[in-house]
Amino acid sequence: MTKFNVYHQNLSWQKKLATPLNLLRQFIFILDKIKSTDAIIVSFAGYWSLFPIILGNLYKKPTFIILHGTDTVSMPQFNYGSLRKPVLRFFILSSIRNATKLFPVSKYLIYSKNTYINSIQGIKAYLSPKINLNYTVIPNGFKINDWICAESKEKSFVSVISGNRFELKGGEEILTIAKKYQNYIFYLVGSVDLEKIVNIPKNVVFLGYLNQKSLNKVFSKSQFYLQLSLSEGFGCSLAESMLCNCVPIVSCVNEMPNIVGENGFIVDKRSEDELLSIIEEAIKTDRNILKEMGENARNSIIDRYSLKQRKIKLIEEIENYTN
Repeated sequence: MTKFNVYHQNLSWQKKLATPLNLLRQFIFILDKIKSTDAIIVSFAGYWSLFPIILGNLYKKPTFIILHGTDTVSMPQFNYGSLRKPVLRFFILSSIRNATKLFPVSKYLIYSKNTYINSIQGIKAYLSPKINLNYTVIPNGFKINDWICAESKEKSFVSVISGNRFELKGGEEILTIAKKYQNYIFYLVGSVDLEKIVNIPKNVVFLGYLNQKSLNKVFSKSQFYLQLSLSEGFGCSLAESMLCNCVPIVSCVNEMPNIVGENGFIVDKRSEDELLSIIEEAIKTDRNILKEMGENARNSIIDRYSLKQRKIKLIEEIENYTN
């Protein structure tokens, strides 16, 4: 297997005013490196992906874009998705149309019918049907040994909700569950603006941002992991929680039901009755069965989503275009 030296540039693209300067820095960086480069890989499509694709084509270098999720959707009603912004959409679609190949982490980033909220998403939904995309799905991979599970579980749920995506990640639904099941603790991990949330039940604990070690401890002691997202590119936190023997409860969105398999519970419809019915089924499941489900959940991630597997697939794909 070929080993590649990697030239890496990581710029901060959050500030719009810095975008022109970042594009200039990127342009200079690529021009300096491209003649000694075998291929160009971009993580996420965005402002930062167009110049690498254009220059790669100009110098006849294969170009690849790893698609992760937000770069393939437009959900303005939830203030989510890069494709909802016209200028950013132009950069993304132009990059994707001209890339040698795409590496989505899930097939649903290419096209998906989200029955949970009745929405059609994926990059094909925003391109002409005449465009034939060249892509290979390469799932995310995880450092298995970084996630360790404790022997005992407490009566608790945990969920990861970041930034301003409280509604998108099912935060309101989690509060609904917490109000009904006061004898369970509900841990919410991530930076959340608490001033915008009303009527927070006493059994809901906001932990804020946690590093990997602290997150591992919370996952390890929690019986269930909740991921009730309205949109999800893959579900990295879901997979990490399963590595800690959490029994997952997820919305029927994109890749998540496939990740869970038979090792958890799926909420098929976005309705309170459906959700509470699934939660009731989960907590009434025998503890020994839940223990077995948690162990099987960890093993399923190890078998299918190790970082080693992702590395092998990625290098094989690059070698097909560089040897």
